[in-house]
Amino acid sequence: MACFICDTGSRSSETSSLCEGCGAEYCITCMPRHVDVCDAVVRRPVPTPSASPSPQPRPTGTQLSGETTDIQATLRFLEEMQAHLNGEVLAKLQLAQATLAGKQVDSETLAYLSRIRDQGTTMASLCEQGATHVSDYHGLMRQAVNSTPEAAETEWYRNH
Repeated sequence: MACFICDTGSRSSETSSLCEGCGAEYCITCMPRHVDVCDAVVRRPVPTPSASPSPQPRPTGTQLSGETTDIQATLRFLEEMQAHLNGEVLAKLQLAQATLAGKQVDSETLAYLSRIRDQGTTMASLCEQGATHVSDYHGLMRQAVNSTPEAAETEWYRNH
């Protein structure tokens, strides 16, 4: 096959690749230029309306909010962070590692990705443990405040 941009002749898999967005073949010199303008890579497909409402997508790293202004927001943040790490982040790391292994990249590079993936798993577990701690440690206070209709500010209850 020939590169769609520079029209060079048949290429080996080491000097050419297929665009993940549109599937066209490009030489390694032209691929970065193509990816910058490829409609299939740059633009995400616009969802078509369906008869039944679809569930809201889980937040991604760019949508997660670090605003932990109350216990509910803190629990939501930790739960969403855990889901993001267990889902999108670890999946991308696994894909990158498999792709690089297929390209016969050196074992040290693959070991770094493996360690990063292990740390991601550990971080997700810590998010779960953090949410459990917040719920357990602050749950009684939350329950007391929510069950007392005219509770004063919490500082009023402290011993000085």
